[in-house]
Amino acid sequence: MQETLSCRLAGERLIPVSQPEADGSPCFALEGASRLPLIAYHPRGLTAGAIRAHLARIDDTPDFSILNESIQSGNVRELVALGYGLGWLPESSVRMALARGDLVPAGGQRWQVPLEIRLFRRADNQQPAVTALWDDLATLHSPD
Repeated sequence: MQETLSCRLAGERLIPVSQPEADGSPCFALEGASRLPLIAYHPRGLTAGAIRAHLARIDDTPDFSILNESIQSGNVRELVALGYGLGWLPESSVRMALARGDLVPAGGQRWQVPLEIRLFRRADNQQPAVTALWDDLATLHSPD
């Protein structure tokens, strides 16, 4: 088996969001709900897998009625913004919408899915361009 090296480039969180009610509360709130409409990611994608694994660690997860599946977070965001259900979206992509109140969190921190963005390389790859890139990244980020 090939040994690999990795470098953490960034962190991200998937945040469950919903269209707000008139009073600012989420139309679809995770806490205390028994069944909710979900705008989901395609089940074979990495994002869906990360959400599924995270929810498996939470005891009182509601049942979800999947209304749509997409591989693109932009599609999920559009349907959530239209009020069709809740969805998990990258925090960086909804920060402004949350600040404006166009979207609101559908649950607290325990519902947020932490992610890491990593770059991987084979340890035995000593090509000069790969080594130079890796060395440059090491000055910006800490390789593991």
